[in-house]
Amino acid sequence: MRGFGNDHIPGTRHRRRIAAAAARPPALSLALLAAAALLALLAVLVSLGVGWPLTASAVHDDGDFELEGDIADDAAVPGPDWASIFDANGNTVNLFGGLAATFLADDLSTEGDVDITVFSEEDKNNDQFVDWNWKTGNNPPKDDLANVYAYATENAAGDLIIYGGTERLAPEGSSHVDFGFYQGGVALDEDPPCDTSPSPPCDFLGEKQPGDLLVAMDFDNGGALETLRVYEWTGNSFCVGDELSACPPVAEVASGGCNVADTACAFSNGGDIDGGPWVNYDRHGNEITDLPENTFTEFGVNVTQLLGGSACFASFMPKTRSTHEINAQLKDFAPPGAFENCPTPTPTATPTATPTATPTATPTATPTATPTASPTATPTATPTATPTATPTATPTATPTATPTATPTATPTATPTATPTATPTATPTATPTPTATVTATATPTPTVTPAALAVALPPTGGNPGSGPSMAVLVLAGGALALFAAALIDLARWAYARRD
Repeated sequence: MRGFGNDHIPGTRHRRRIAAAAARPPALSLALLAAAALLALLAVLVSLGVGWPLTASAVHDDGDFELEGDIADDAAVPGPDWASIFDANGNTVNLFGGLAATFLADDLSTEGDVDITVFSEEDKNNDQFVDWNWKTGNNPPKDDLANVYAYATENAAGDLIIYGGTERLAPEGSSHVDFGFYQGGVALDEDPPCDTSPSPPCDFLGEKQPGDLLVAMDFDNGGALETLRVYEWTGNSFCVGDELSACPPVAEVASGGCNVADTACAFSNGGDIDGGPWVNYDRHGNEITDLPENTFTEFGVNVTQLLGGSACFASFMPKTRSTHEINAQLKDFAPPGAFENCPTPTPTATPTATPTATPTATPTATPTATPTASPTATPTATPTATPTATPTATPTATPTATPTATPTATPTATPTATPTATPTATPTATPTPTATVTATATPTPTVTPAALAVALPPTGGNPGSGPSMAVLVLAGGALALFAAALIDLARWAYARRD
């Protein structure tokens, strides 16, 4: 029929719209592909060390300390380093606004010498201090501590950050170094060396408390850093539920580097480095000035973020153990050093109470009673009777009456009343109260280490090197979105075929 195109055939336009839609890829697929590409790009950037800015929980590249696997201060990097905190004798010369710094030089047992501070029994990390013993002895070079140091500061967010560094005599074989930070303090029962009389070994003093910190470093057979693990004392051990076979850390970093949250980092020297202004030693006890590869390791941990709150430590003690197990036999130790990261509160003197003097009572004198003299009774004289003469009678002489004198009344003197003096009240001085300084206990929150455990395996010795958890998460998300896009495209292709 002329004058009519196919458009006038019923259903033709509808079929054309369907065909046109089928020819275009679905918008959902395009969106999923774009999101997958973005996540993949982010994964690449993070793996290269380029990503979002570090949070306030960071322990490296934050300007608070140079955590980069060396000792000397780098003027181009913000923050102090070990060589600018301590002098050649290990004295603290500048805290750079930090809270505490301690340098410990341990005795060595090289070339036949003995170390005057080593563990003597089957002492372990999960034991209390009263169960530990020490003596004079020796250890192989890989387990022999040399110089160790620690530094505490606060970041911009007020988090407590602790840094530690250790020098090892020999980067050979597997070895294991722990840094213990204790709130109640730990001490030796006498100055080294341990007196052999009446009988060795000697003892440790103190008690571990919940919230005490243990930073454990493990080195592989080649001497490279294998893992960094952080533990919290739970009350009876460093293990959850006191199960010695299961001791999950609150943080873990594998093969050096940092975890995703940047709350725990550790680095070893990748080559020879300047050993600082103090004396360094090799495996034979000889003095050296440069430290060979893998003989120096340093770490940083954000205590506030990992333990759920800050803590006030009193001392720290580094030590070595025999195997990777956190509860393995302990070997060498450096004598405990003071590490007081909390300022000592200044006692506020209670003002002396000035005693109020009780006014002296002025005695009221009792007036002296003046005696009233009784008047003297004047005797009344009896008049002499004049005899009357009787005529013719012989007068009888009437005897003269002798007047009876009325005795004079002796006045009775009223005794003078002696005034009774009211005693003067002696004021009782109110004792000056002694100001009692109450130490403020820092609450240690209970944290379930399993809930905070993070296994983050950057490989290599530099921050950001190797795959991290962030890379894996981003890559996994990209793959998931890509798979969803493929499914949507498959549905589109199937609809197009129909």
